[in-house]
Amino acid sequence: MNVLTGVAVVIVLAALTELLIEAVKPGLDPLFKRLPIPDDVEPYFYVSLVLGIALCLLFHADLLTAIGLESPYLSAIWFQRGATGVLVGRGANFIHDAIERLSKPGTITVETTPLEGVEESTTKITIESEQGVEHVDA
Repeated sequence: MNVLTGVAVVIVLAALTELLIEAVKPGLDPLFKRLPIPDDVEPYFYVSLVLGIALCLLFHADLLTAIGLESPYLSAIWFQRGATGVLVGRGANFIHDAIERLSKPGTITVETTPLEGVEESTTKITIESEQGVEHVDA
């Protein structure tokens, strides 16, 4: 497996993890409400980690070997797949957060101002969302 294939596998497994968690969430919510879970603990963070590790062990996904960090010890393969699973589980949270942010309404405004005597122009991007207004000069 080359590096690009390894990264693609991690992305696909992270998306699969996110889809599976969203599918079982309605069934797990009542269970989590009955358990004495502190308010500052997000149970789906741990569910995504466990599911990511399980998927990587099941599908033999190993990003560390793909990037050239191969161990000569046979038992290290389980650690390498587990570490890839942690990346997949965290990637599922990242994908969920990105989808959530992209689905919120907002406005993007792009203004282009030509400069006198210069062939290039400046661009100002304004992003308005629930979090506030952000200006980017490009």
